[in-house]
Amino acid sequence: MQASIQSRLAGAMREQGMRSLLLADPENFGYVAGPMLPYVKQTPDRAVLALFEPGTDEAACTCWLYPDLAQPAEAQLAKEPSAVCVAVAEDAVGADCLIRRLKESRPDLDGVVGVDFSQTAASVFDALRAAFPGCSFKDAGPMLRGLRLVKLPEEIDRIEMACRQVDTGIIGAINHMEGAHSGSAYRKGFYTVPEFIERVRIHAYEGGTSMSGNMAAVAGEAIGANYMPQRGFLPSEGLCRIEYACCHGGYWGVTARMIHIGEDMDPRVRSACADNLSLKMLALDMLRPGVACSDIHGAVVKEAAKRGIPLSSASGIGHGVGRGEIERPYLAADDPTVLCENMVIALDVATLGPEGELLRSIDIYAVEKDGPRLLSWHRNWDMPYMITGFRSAH
Repeated sequence: MQASIQSRLAGAMREQGMRSLLLADPENFGYVAGPMLPYVKQTPDRAVLALFEPGTDEAACTCWLYPDLAQPAEAQLAKEPSAVCVAVAEDAVGADCLIRRLKESRPDLDGVVGVDFSQTAASVFDALRAAFPGCSFKDAGPMLRGLRLVKLPEEIDRIEMACRQVDTGIIGAINHMEGAHSGSAYRKGFYTVPEFIERVRIHAYEGGTSMSGNMAAVAGEAIGANYMPQRGFLPSEGLCRIEYACCHGGYWGVTARMIHIGEDMDPRVRSACADNLSLKMLALDMLRPGVACSDIHGAVVKEAAKRGIPLSSASGIGHGVGRGEIERPYLAADDPTVLCENMVIALDVATLGPEGELLRSIDIYAVEKDGPRLLSWHRNWDMPYMITGFRSAH
């Protein structure tokens, strides 16, 4: 897969007049070099650096990493040798040592060098310019984002597997909910919120996921919030929303799922869930090549206003996924991107219930010629999953 990505990138670089490309952020690093690096975005002082030089006799891509990141990178590159990894042993975490090693390896680096200006820290960019005064640096961000918009079939396969692992994690946690409602000997304190979301994570890892991202369970009086501290107990009756993201081989699956604990769902809540689904189906019908993201967003906002369905937020109803949990394109008013085949979209239409409950069920689709293809197909979550008893009953 990486050979195909690097071949596409080399062609785009020739069109842009770039001789080489420097990558100093984890998402673009992974997209070009291949390895998935654990939790680098959450620890920005753990620097990464890669140089991509298509057409060279040696390896086209070389990366410099500190030992804690070099070890997992080397293990992945042993299976798919898409880059050469150099472990930098200095007792440091910033980019200076990596740039110094790059300078030692390529003192003659010159010409037009691409750098993603928006994803490279100013201090790193300044250090690169100081180390290579003979280079002319050009913003490679638009080129990289354009390439990442349209996925290869192998990339879509990895996203599809991540989607399956997401739902496997949620269903695995649900299977531990036996007794967690009033109709089956419910005991107060039977199942805590942090234990529940931790079981989601564990079951996803048992299903083969590579890394976790956003994870939260929200229930009870907090159900109207986007996020709450993970504490307290699951309710004996009522709605619960589970949000979880994980990746497979560097490609992300993201979701939010609704469950209802107990036999009797408030008819008003059921109606609100049906309204949410109708808006989602409207957006889904437009999720096809040639349609602008802003038009999809506008149609949903207009229909919601017409029918009096309160949107949780009018800022967006979905986004792309890939090497990032959230990436272009955005189903938002200010994104004119026109959909094309092999884009991947997380459809996230969030509405409010009768008591301000935040209702959302995120599904991921690949845009194809004849319409969207569901990647998060492991289970149908159009309506809340009913928890009505022991695992034999749900």
